[in-house]
Amino acid sequence: MKKEELNKILSNHNLWISSEKREGVRADLTNANLKGANLEGAYLIRANLRGASLIDANLIGAYFSGANLRGADLRSANLRGANLMGADLSESNLFSATLIGANLRCANISVSDLREANLYSANLSKANLTGSDLGGANLGGATLIGTNLCGACLTNSKYNKDTIFSGDANLKERGMVLLEEEQLNDKICTVSTVDDLIKNVSEELEELLERKTILEDTIKEIQKYIKRDNTYISKK
Repeated sequence: MKKEELNKILSNHNLWISSEKREGVRADLTNANLKGANLEGAYLIRANLRGASLIDANLIGAYFSGANLRGADLRSANLRGANLMGADLSESNLFSATLIGANLRCANISVSDLREANLYSANLSKANLTGSDLGGANLGGATLIGTNLCGACLTNSKYNKDTIFSGDANLKERGMVLLEEEQLNDKICTVSTVDDLIKNVSEELEELLERKTILEDTIKEIQKYIKRDNTYISKK
């Protein structure tokens, strides 16, 4: 896809998300070829990227909450600090993808390939990983509270003392490898810096404020209708 065409789609999508009158157009990038694309910090909340090719793409800090990424090819993509909360990543290919500090809370990542994926410090709370392959994945410092790992392959996946599990007490016995912090840092990944963590928090706060604005605008519209209807009734 040409850069100019992609920029236009992103611009229209941002307008669709932020406009009170729902102007603009929701991004439809179904089966799009975005291999190696630079989408760092892109605002693609609820966008449709089903089946898109995002191999080696730069998706650092991008907003994909609620987006449709079903069947997307994200091999070796950099999703460091990306917000994928509630996104549909089922049947996707995340082989060797970087997801350090990514927010995957409540995401559907079932039947997906996460082999060798770097999920250091990622938030996987309440995510659905049913039937997914996490062989060799790095789960050091990751949060897996309420995560559905039914039928998931965890052979040779790594965890450390900071990895938070809940539910199935036998998860650590399903072929997972416990590494000391120095081993995890030296052999597996580069640890997120304080600046990265601050950036992630700031991005989540920005999204919450955006939702708050949309909700306030919706309430105002409802109040207008109520006022109009009350005026009509009083006139009668």
